[in-house]
Amino acid sequence: MHKLILSFKGRILKVYSPQDMEFTIGSQPECDMPIDNLAVAPVHARVFFRKHNAYLKPAIKDNKVLINNKIISGADEVQLARCDELQIGKHTITYLWESDIHQQEINHSELQNGSASRTEHRPEQKPLSRPALNGWLQVMNGPRMGRTLQLDKPSLRIGSSKEKSALISNRDDGYYLTSLNKDINISVNEQRVINYPVHLQDGHTIQVDDMTMLFFIQD
Repeated sequence: MHKLILSFKGRILKVYSPQDMEFTIGSQPECDMPIDNLAVAPVHARVFFRKHNAYLKPAIKDNKVLINNKIISGADEVQLARCDELQIGKHTITYLWESDIHQQEINHSELQNGSASRTEHRPEQKPLSRPALNGWLQVMNGPRMGRTLQLDKPSLRIGSSKEKSALISNRDDGYYLTSLNKDINISVNEQRVINYPVHLQDGHTIQVDDMTMLFFIQD
């Protein structure tokens, strides 16, 4: 599965899951990834997907594109690697690839300064009567960037320890994040989570202490 994550000054704006063989990036609203910026050409670059590989090509050779802070020369195709960062104008695009997202899992030893531990079923929780939403978490920083975890249990604790953690609950109307410690930084889209659970939406960014994760719904 290919993913392109558009961000601006460190803030995630949108997560794209391309389905077609060609994906356009530019200032035109018709582009697959429209970027409203004067430094971005109407069609600035194209990403081509061939099986498990992705290739980026500027639409014309004068369109400036950086990959990992290095300028692409000319209009040649450049193969993208997992976690490559593209710079177009003032926006950053992160490329991620999961060979089989349904087999990826984060465990305690894999998260940098953090853990993802599944909690036991609570007595008051009942089986869900609705089709379960297919929620996922994806690590957005550190050496484990790009790793994913399916939220297929009633609840999940994330954080470096019990003292620095938050709880994600799968309820009838979606997923909710609750802070388990008011003394540390736990936020959703840069808004502190303190007294009340926050209803997570597709594309929300979760911060638990120094760990950043992306919440998304998989179709």
